[in-house]
Amino acid sequence: MSVTEEEVLAALKNVFSLPQGNNVVDAGMVKQVKISGGEVRVKLQRPPNCVCGYAFMLAVLAEKEIKKLAGVEKVKVEVVLS
Repeated sequence: MSVTEEEVLAALKNVFSLPQGNNVVDAGMVKQVKISGGEVRVKLQRPPNCVCGYAFMLAVLAEKEIKKLAGVEKVKVEVVLS
C-alpha cells in the first residue's frame, strides 16, 4: 500500500515556515509532490527573500515528517531556488 498525496500534504502541514507565518503547504511553498510506490519526492520553493540555509532546514524537517507515514520507504525533498 502506497501513501497518497493527501497524506503527504497533511504531513507537510506540520512543517512551519517562520518567515511565512504558516505551514509550508498553506504558505504555497510546496511546488510538486511525486509518489512512486514507497518513494516520495517533494519540491519546496524557498521563502521569498531567503538567502540563508533556512529553506534547506525546512526540507530536512519535511523529510522527517513524511518518513513517519506508513508505506513510505524513501523520501527526497528538494529546494527550488527560483
